[in-house]
Amino acid sequence: MRALPLLAPLALAALAACGDNLTYVNDAPSAATVLACAPNLDGVLTADEVPVVLDAQARFRVAAGAVSVNLDGVVGSDGRRRFFFAGSYAGEKLVGISGSKLASRWYSASFPGAEFAAPIDVDGALDGVYSRGTDGLRLHGFASPTEDPSEGKTLMVYDTPVLVLPLPLEVGSAWVSAARVVGATLHGQPYAGSDRYEGVVAGAGELRLPDLTFASAFEVRTKVTASPSSGIAVVKRQAGFYAECFGEVARATGVDNEENASFTTAAEVRRFTP
Repeated sequence: MRALPLLAPLALAALAACGDNLTYVNDAPSAATVLACAPNLDGVLTADEVPVVLDAQARFRVAAGAVSVNLDGVVGSDGRRRFFFAGSYAGEKLVGISGSKLASRWYSASFPGAEFAAPIDVDGALDGVYSRGTDGLRLHGFASPTEDPSEGKTLMVYDTPVLVLPLPLEVGSAWVSAARVVGATLHGQPYAGSDRYEGVVAGAGELRLPDLTFASAFEVRTKVTASPSSGIAVVKRQAGFYAECFGEVARATGVDNEENASFTTAAEVRRFTP
C-alpha cells in the first residue's frame, strides 16, 4: 500500500527550556538554549513562529500500533483546554528526524521551486519535498531517499504544490488543497492519481508531553485522500500539535480509512523530547 504524504515535522534542534513560564521542562536539567523566536501566546501562529531548522535533529518518542489517544482534550473549570500526551506507551522508541536542503538530494532537479526535504516516515523510507513562505508550508511531492532502493525507486511530483499548513493560523482556520500526479514512479512501478488535503485548526490549549508542558499549542487536524487513477482511494487522518517557536511537537496518525476526526486509537504517536 502506498504511504500517504502527510506533514513532515518542521524540525527544531534539541531544546531544554523556555523562559517566562511559556514552556516547562518536566524532570529535566535546568540548562536552556536560545529559541529562534520568543513565544508571545497571542492566539495566532505566524510563519516567523514556525521555524524550519535543517541539518539538526529533532528527537521524538514514537509509539506504533493501537495507541489510545484523546484528541479533544479536557476543558477544566478555568475554561482552558488541556491535551494529555504525557503517559507511557508500550514499545515506543526514540527517533531523530531532520530536514536537509534540497540541493543535497538526488531528486532535486525534479522539484523546481522546492527548498528542503524531510522524512515522511520514521524509518526514513520516503522523503517529502517542501517549500515554506510567509503564507505557509507547501508539499511538492515525495521521493525515495536514494535513487535505487531495494524496494524500487519512488518519484512523485505534484502538478501544483499543495498547501499543507497555511500561515498564519488560529483556531477555526480551515483550508482545502489538491494536486494531481502523472508519469510518477512508486516503488519502481508507474503511478498516477490525485491527492486532496483538508485541514482545520480544531482547538488550542495546554499540551502535556512526557518531558515538556507547552502552555499553548494549536491542534491541526488534516485529512488526506489519496486516489490512484486505478484502484481504491485511501484516507488518512492526522492531528498535529504546533507550539510557537518550536513547530510541530506532537502528532497522532489514525489508521487507514479512519472515519472519526476525533479518533481514539492511533496507528502512530510522536512526541517531541529534548
